[in-house]
Amino acid sequence: MRYRNTILRLFAIYCAASGRSPSRVSTLVWNHGARHKQIASGADLRTRSFERALVWFSDHWPGNLEWPPGVARPVPEPAAPTPALDPEEQRELAEVLALGPDGRLRSPAALCKALSIGRATYDYVIRRYADGRDRADAFPQRNTWSRRLLEHLVASGDTRFSKRRRRLEEAAKIGRRHFKRRDDG
Repeated sequence: MRYRNTILRLFAIYCAASGRSPSRVSTLVWNHGARHKQIASGADLRTRSFERALVWFSDHWPGNLEWPPGVARPVPEPAAPTPALDPEEQRELAEVLALGPDGRLRSPAALCKALSIGRATYDYVIRRYADGRDRADAFPQRNTWSRRLLEHLVASGDTRFSKRRRRLEEAAKIGRRHFKRRDDG
């Protein structure tokens, strides 16, 4: 199997189905709009770049489109088991994620403290990923503070993320996961 041909094939199929240009998809995959052209013209495709692209396509593949035969689709990583919280930790987490009368997180400072992140990260996530913002349909990269904070804001029921929460619930019904599931109890 030629990895370069596999990626170029996924690009062609995905771009045709989604209506997005290869340079836009290249930006979404590698944060480099010309990378697709470089690979098509013979540039080296390293293992990490190949795996990143393969995972991206698998995560964003249209539900109405069959995955190409002959291309091994990556298996989603199983969610790490969430350690059981003792009753005191559960109470503290419930207080941190409590909503105010306006449907927004009551105490952003308490959430930032509980997650050991700065307020600047909180403000950034709100500016970028809340409903109606420029990245409202996007997800931060895995294993980042922004992703972790966004997971908590969506799980809390914050009204600024209601459209995202609805989309995630619909995706969960058809078996696609973007965030780890959390117990409601």
